[in-house]
Amino acid sequence: MKHFSLVCLLIYSQVVLSQNTTITAEYDMIINLDQPKHYVSQLEFGNGISYYHWNNTENRSSSEVDDFGNAKFYIDITDSIGTINMVDYHIDSMSTRSLRLMDIFVLKEKRPLIEWKLLNEQKNIGKLLANKAICRFRGRNYTAWYSKQIPSAIGPWKLNGLPGMILEVHEEDNIMEIYFKSIRISSDGINDLTAIFSAGQSITLKEYAESQNNLADELVKKIASKLPRGTSISVDSKTENFIEREFTKY
Repeated sequence: MKHFSLVCLLIYSQVVLSQNTTITAEYDMIINLDQPKHYVSQLEFGNGISYYHWNNTENRSSSEVDDFGNAKFYIDITDSIGTINMVDYHIDSMSTRSLRLMDIFVLKEKRPLIEWKLLNEQKNIGKLLANKAICRFRGRNYTAWYSKQIPSAIGPWKLNGLPGMILEVHEEDNIMEIYFKSIRISSDGINDLTAIFSAGQSITLKEYAESQNNLADELVKKIASKLPRGTSISVDSKTENFIEREFTKY
């Protein structure tokens, strides 16, 4: 394996990105849906395909009981693979591998066309010069910082399409924060994760959107199935919070 320094990457970026090389960027990711969760995540790009790995194997599920005996559950289901967002830029497709109530789902959709607004603000992120852009994506407002010094339209999670790699992301209500840590380039080629996306139940974006409305009811059924016979469970109120919350196009 050949590793190039950041300086070499900046000098030769226009050349190496057109060759059989792989870019690997490390990020810190914070998701704040009810409880803050920190992830070490990785974006891998090569041969027109990107993989963004996040969600490790640590179980952060918990519960609380108030003075009246009412319980509140925080469920965080993970496995050894975790969540992976794959973008195939050759055919403009996106696939997301994740778990929902112990079931493996693979969401397949067309790569969303995000309407970015490019701003004139700049700042340094490490040794990279970054430019600011904003957008509204599936019900939330995002600010992204991208670098033209890495001239590829890739980015973490489902955010991409800027004239440079996205280094930093902030959601308006602090639901999501992503911070760039490091980058390296190798000549080994990108890993083939085809088998991972072939396992599990394949669903459409419409089915995914509909399943969010039924998630709490499905969870109650699964919990009830594990309780002793004769025990009942009910939900007086429920709040469901998701990173994506509006789906205007399927």
